[in-house]
Amino acid sequence: MADGGGGWARGRTAIVGVGQTALSRQAEESVLELAVGACLEALEDAGVDPRDVDGLLRFTAPFETVSHAALVRNLGIRDLGYLGELPLGGEAAGGMIHHAVGAVLSGRASTVLAYRAIKQSAGNRFGRADQALHGGPPEEQDIAIDGDRAFTWPYWMLAPTHLFALWGSRYMAEHDLSEAQFREALGRVAIDQRRYANARPGAI
Repeated sequence: MADGGGGWARGRTAIVGVGQTALSRQAEESVLELAVGACLEALEDAGVDPRDVDGLLRFTAPFETVSHAALVRNLGIRDLGYLGELPLGGEAAGGMIHHAVGAVLSGRASTVLAYRAIKQSAGNRFGRADQALHGGPPEEQDIAIDGDRAFTWPYWMLAPTHLFALWGSRYMAEHDLSEAQFREALGRVAIDQRRYANARPGAI
């Protein structure tokens, strides 16, 4: 890991294992079982005994529902010197790597396990605007919120797609793209993503 300026972590940290459960639209396992399975696969890939993990990282709720404590119990972690959480969601995955690097270089941990477990069939589906609010149709609800969402939810920006649309519009304006050019650019993204997925046996 390097910071573009001085390579402060190069040669001192490494990603040594990756784990993933089978992707499914209706998993039989609980979200905790999915988390434990993915973590065990990552640790096996790295050749690390679960008892030697001394750092845990996850996204904050509601993006992650499996607690640090649940994994400590289920993996048999003996001595946890560092635990951390990162806000936002999938677009912030790089931040988890930086947190892990910081934990290792500061001496708080030597083996950091970063995880995320989602079972959307048993809870809210991410990206569904109609499920962002609870209790009935949006037109029948009052929105009383604070924090960052006060700048988005009152204007029905409830799901990542709505925010990405704004980013796309900004990109079009800054690069002086026509709608046809922008559609072509988005088409390239979709084609590339499918090409990447086709190279992964477990992808849906």
